[in-house]
Amino acid sequence: MQIRGIICPSTDERIHFHPQLYHCFAAQRWHDKELVVIDTGRRPSPFLRRKMLEDQRVIYQHFEVSATEWSVGFKRNLANLLATGAIIAHFDDDDFYSPEYLDFMLEGLQNAAAVTLASWFVLDACTGYLARVTPKEDGSEDSWLLGYGFSYVYRRAAALAQPFPHVHFGEDFAFLSTLRNAGHGVRTIHDEEGHVLHLQQGLNLSHSHGQEVPLRRLWEMPVAKIPAFPPVRRMDFIASSFISVGSAHGLYLRPPPLLDLGSMRRALREMGVLGISESQLQGQEEPGDVLLSYRLRHRSELFVEPGRIFGAQRRWSSAVPLPQDVTKQSSGEQLALRHVMQQLLSRCPPRLSAFKEYEGFIRLEALFASHIALLATIWRMSCLFPRVRFEMCIHAEDPVYLSEMSAFKQRVASMQLLMQVISKP
Repeated sequence: MQIRGIICPSTDERIHFHPQLYHCFAAQRWHDKELVVIDTGRRPSPFLRRKMLEDQRVIYQHFEVSATEWSVGFKRNLANLLATGAIIAHFDDDDFYSPEYLDFMLEGLQNAAAVTLASWFVLDACTGYLARVTPKEDGSEDSWLLGYGFSYVYRRAAALAQPFPHVHFGEDFAFLSTLRNAGHGVRTIHDEEGHVLHLQQGLNLSHSHGQEVPLRRLWEMPVAKIPAFPPVRRMDFIASSFISVGSAHGLYLRPPPLLDLGSMRRALREMGVLGISESQLQGQEEPGDVLLSYRLRHRSELFVEPGRIFGAQRRWSSAVPLPQDVTKQSSGEQLALRHVMQQLLSRCPPRLSAFKEYEGFIRLEALFASHIALLATIWRMSCLFPRVRFEMCIHAEDPVYLSEMSAFKQRVASMQLLMQVISKP
């Protein structure tokens, strides 16, 4: 029986998605399968490195280069070289795939060289906004239909003959376009039931455009069957910055991915994050600095961090061509939480039951913290470690939020004026 290879490029800023990636892989009903992960960054994934020792179907390779130095296209090609399966499926580490997903996609492949989804469901993990994406029905270009690599399934021989271009963005559309232009069959199928859930978690390279779906529909989807599928809360007081609806898509009128201080505090509170008022900052920190402290216990072991400062760092070189609205920096709070994840995943077996044994608190204190991706990161971590309490203190309104919102309101006003002029007879 043919082996089906699942490949995934990743970086060390995505380690909180690695347990999810493995469990989506392991849940697939097809037994002859393998998972190939190409990872870059300062440190290897504690979870995948240990899981590889337990499960011989996992091929995990970490390379100690800058997390974003190697392009996504290069990583996909390397994964295809290491894979042994005749059929390759893409998994994004932050997306959810139902146990029947591979069966569904292989049925759609038929005799073609590749197949991808023509419609799917997407969840804004920062706000709980659920939507259905149907590119062809809203007049989008082919790049929207063929350019989402999270649902690609293709024959490995085709990818070895026509590899992905070595670029960070758009490598997936270029790959399928090359196959199609060379006369190879490329099919598209619709996911009407919810075999995959694409996640907008605040740091994606591309956004989505769709129509809202009631959140209760999520629990009826096949994708909700995977182990430890997380609970989702809809925060309807926050507009999605990553899923546009109606004419906002064509006009590029998405609000910036930033929250005012009141909304951020409210969102954290609704997620169960405890607000704290006492301050340990010394007043000499940079505006983007975050103070991390924690006290955590796992069985008989105690882990303590009395206080450590994390500052913002650049994610992408300015020379890398990316969409203008892609977040180019990792915030201090993201780096702090990533550091905690490294510690937690390194000190226990790579199993969900072991994660649930952690207890204690993680505390963050920041002068400013407005980027909405913070909510998605805490959401995933709190699902993995349900007995760990999160605490956070944010001192003041972020000046970046104020300037970005001012610019956004000016764009909206200008576009409204332009539409009025166009609509006049």
